[in-house]
Amino acid sequence: MNPSSNLVVRVEHLPDRTYRLWLQTSGDPLDLGTVDRTRDLYPMTKTRVAAHAGVPAGELGAVELVVPAPPWFRMYQPVLVHDEDGTWAPGYVMDFVQGSFLVDTEHTGGFYAQEDLDFDPPAEAMTYRGRHRE
Repeated sequence: MNPSSNLVVRVEHLPDRTYRLWLQTSGDPLDLGTVDRTRDLYPMTKTRVAAHAGVPAGELGAVELVVPAPPWFRMYQPVLVHDEDGTWAPGYVMDFVQGSFLVDTEHTGGFYAQEDLDFDPPAEAMTYRGRHRE
């Protein structure tokens, strides 16, 4: 493996909401293990590819991380968003962009990691109907 060449790692969404990393090679993809959190995807990918190549991560060339939408994702899915102040706010998933969910909430919106979302909120928590339903 030439560590200066462009490398591609594809992410597989596992049922327990963790991620499996697959280094694309000229043969079969190489399993680089799992990652628990969205924010760790790129750093762990770079570290594991560098270890596989036998070079320090700083000497590794570009690594493209391909993160498809998870199979359980659907547009306008109701969720609860864990805000920075520690509260949960109702919202609706508007899109999935390279590992993050775009969520519309009553007061704001933004991109969130799946760890900051409750994808199975109780109906009584969903008092915000969302802009897409107006």
